[in-house]
Amino acid sequence: MKSYVNECIVAPATSISNQAISIIRVSGDDAFLIFNKIVKKEIEVSNKPKLRFLYDGDEIVDEVFVIPFVAPNSFTGENVIEINCHGGKLVVTKIIEMLIKNGCKLAERGEFSKRAYLNGKIDLIKAESINQMINATNETYRKLNARNLVQSHNSKLREIKNEIIDLISIIQTAIDYPEYEETQEVPVENISNRIKKIHDILSNIILFSRSANKLNEGVNVSIIGSPNVGKSSLLNSLINEQKAIVSDIEGTTRDFVEGKLYFENFTLNLVDTAGIRFTEDKIEKIGIEKSYDQVGKSDLVFFVINNDKFDKNLYEFIKKKEHLIIVNKEDELSDSDKKEISKQFENLVFTNAKDKKIDNVIKYLENKFNNEDLMKFDLPLIANSEQMALFVLMLEKCETIAFSFINGVPVDIINIEFYEIKKILDELLGEAFEDEIINNIFKKYCLGK
Repeated sequence: MKSYVNECIVAPATSISNQAISIIRVSGDDAFLIFNKIVKKEIEVSNKPKLRFLYDGDEIVDEVFVIPFVAPNSFTGENVIEINCHGGKLVVTKIIEMLIKNGCKLAERGEFSKRAYLNGKIDLIKAESINQMINATNETYRKLNARNLVQSHNSKLREIKNEIIDLISIIQTAIDYPEYEETQEVPVENISNRIKKIHDILSNIILFSRSANKLNEGVNVSIIGSPNVGKSSLLNSLINEQKAIVSDIEGTTRDFVEGKLYFENFTLNLVDTAGIRFTEDKIEKIGIEKSYDQVGKSDLVFFVINNDKFDKNLYEFIKKKEHLIIVNKEDELSDSDKKEISKQFENLVFTNAKDKKIDNVIKYLENKFNNEDLMKFDLPLIANSEQMALFVLMLEKCETIAFSFINGVPVDIINIEFYEIKKILDELLGEAFEDEIINNIFKKYCLGK
């Protein structure tokens, strides 16, 4: 697919900061022509790296290592020059200004990836995998996105597209040539079975991707309990930071205190809530009401208790959610106390958060969210919300088609749905595109990517 743009673009590919080396990326038909305007000794159109001095008029600006890529053998599919210059805000800014003065324009966010997509070098799923690798918060998610780069990750989509094209052909033939005996009837049962297989593949991709994305965005965990049971100490110990105020005075935490905890295979979004008790204090009451609301939004609840702070009504409220009972201040409990408490709950651990003795909580989390099994699924990872919406739409269209066959909807109407699915697949695979949608996707990427 030939790009619809000819303008040469430039942007820093590394952060603009005082560092040893920075990289500036130039892409476009005139990349060599524009670059040669800022050197005394021109570089030929080839893939050979060169060492050159850059000049602004007769003034030397920097000595750089230049890595050229001749179209179509580059990331964007265009002529590309990557300038490895000395780091420093002034150096990078100066070189970019020189390139713009000589014919480049400053790239928009994600414009290099967008051009790679438009030139057929990557599809939407691979483009998003690059973006997600950069922003991954755990190792499993990085691996899943890296796999999308090197495997034939779109084979499932091409498999679906080939099926859709075949089904369109069968129905269209029956519509256009009804006089032929072999095409008088559409094989409804056969088509219905094939649509079910497509539906199942799409459903598996969506479920797999949602599970993986959730672990990267973070599992939402609320820390809840009566006042002064050690909720704030638990939060501080988990994130290894004094984020929440620890005090013997009840009602110290009146609003949420949040923190993130990063593991190899998942991320936690921790929220320390206000201690729940009866109070006449209006501000504290608001905090307690918000605590109840927060439980409803949580994926997991840490219910913190100790030997003399156990609210049975509160437990009745939280036990409907996925939860872990954390018996804090373990050092204040005798062995018989521990046995008695253990009889009351199935899912519990003992801790002493103030002294950072929380190994049992860490072990529970690592066992619960061990996501190595995700690597076993040979499915593309859909990380972008716009792309996920397209997969959900295809799934819904499969359900509409199945329903339509059952209810005797005319096949020419049904075939419109098949064409809509094909159109979405073309867009995902980079074989056709809607400008507005593509622009919206790539503008969320970093500058220089």
